[in-house]
Amino acid sequence: MDEKYTVVGRVEIGTDEYRDLIESVLRKDREASENRNQYWTEQAKVKELTKELAATKEQLELYKLFITENTLAKNFSIWKAERLEKDCD
Repeated sequence: MDEKYTVVGRVEIGTDEYRDLIESVLRKDREASENRNQYWTEQAKVKELTKELAATKEQLELYKLFITENTLAKNFSIWKAERLEKDCD
């Protein structure tokens, strides 16, 4: 007999308690599986959003470069100041 536990003995429990123990283990296994699935679903969302954020940052840097190289930054500053002034009124 190949035993996996160090202390071997005999325990007697009722069938109701045995059924409760089995159902409890099955319920915990199901919950663990659901938690793992939820974790990987969330990780997939994070990965997708991280890629989207990186692409957005890249596009923003390109816009900034365009504005700076075409001397639109001065016009933007003037527009922004006028808009702030208008919002204060």
